[in-house]
Amino acid sequence: AGSGADQSEIIRSCSADAAIDVSRASHNRVAVPGGLGCNEVRDRQACCAFVDGRIEAPYAGRECVPARENTYFDVGNGKDDTVCQPSCWATGDCGPKDMSAHAGFCAPVFSPLPYQALALKPTATVLYGQRLRYYVIGSSNAAWQTWPDQMHAMLKRMGYNVTLPKTEIPGEADGPIGRRTPKCMDAASYETLRTPRLGLQGWS
Repeated sequence: AGSGADQSEIIRSCSADAAIDVSRASHNRVAVPGGLGCNEVRDRQACCAFVDGRIEAPYAGRECVPARENTYFDVGNGKDDTVCQPSCWATGDCGPKDMSAHAGFCAPVFSPLPYQALALKPTATVLYGQRLRYYVIGSSNAAWQTWPDQMHAMLKRMGYNVTLPKTEIPGEADGPIGRRTPKCMDAASYETLRTPRLGLQGWS
């Protein structure tokens, strides 16, 4: 089994590898090395590459779930750095309480709509499959709501090569402020996206 230090090193190594292609890893998960639990994974993205490595019920083989950005799972011992837990722990089925509000999502695999499903206009400025720069500027709703992220996901599904310029403008965010938005039914399709936007109260 190796020492605790050896096992921690294995997890760090696997975390770095898993981050290369998280969307693919989330569909080809492996057990956390060393028989350890999801709670030992220290990276939100890498969390999506694993199932719980413990052999005892009810954790064994459960998919690992990351905490939402800027949140942590409360493990009840004063620690506030736990970013990964078994899915049943996050829902409270095998944990002390329901922490679904803190649970995030693994990066989705986008399946572009088929060419035939789109209404194409030859006179469009940006055609299907071409590069599209996308940046959101608006009032407080741009900063606090999820519509910029939903639009980002929609453009990707429509087959556009979406690029998102990131600036150093003070107040710029790459998602809803604090990720404290309600979870919509389609949240898994956009919450892991990074969608830069600039929005301030009173702008219109």
